[in-house]
Amino acid sequence: RHTRIGPWMLRLVGLARRDVREMVELSYEFERDFVVDSSSFESHFGVRPTPLAEALARTVAWFREEAS
Repeated sequence: RHTRIGPWMLRLVGLARRDVREMVELSYEFERDFVVDSSSFESHFGVRPTPLAEALARTVAWFREEAS
């Protein structure tokens, strides 16, 4: 069974457990969506990001090739 605990509980447990303390420090990453804007990089270097579907397909293909 899983339960969700609040940030105050994580801080409390973090007093005794280092791994939980690190979770508290990084919890901001899970509170909001990441917004990535590559427009400045694209205009400066002339490089476009790889579409997600293509990146996933290439990664899976690489992994399958390396695993065999």
